[in-house]
Amino acid sequence: MKRDWDHIEQLNLRDAIKELKNKGVITKKERNELDEFNDSVRNSYIHYNIKELIKDMEISELPSINIETGEITIYRNVKPSNNTYLWFSAKKY
Repeated sequence: MKRDWDHIEQLNLRDAIKELKNKGVITKKERNELDEFNDSVRNSYIHYNIKELIKDMEISELPSINIETGEITIYRNVKPSNNTYLWFSAKKY
């Protein structure tokens, strides 16, 4: 059973639901409820594709601070898609 569970943990939710039903862990009704949850309730933002999310994004003003001098520079019209180090901070814009 441990080996089966390890396999299921590697699956996306839809495939995990299918495997659990096939192994008799959940009923058909439970599978339908989980499929409905997956389709309509689940927060897809958690499972975003960051490249797709920011592909057309532009940050109009992006402050940067030189930690050695304290100098502040404002970068304008920055495209996070061109700067991998900005991908995750771009979500707030």
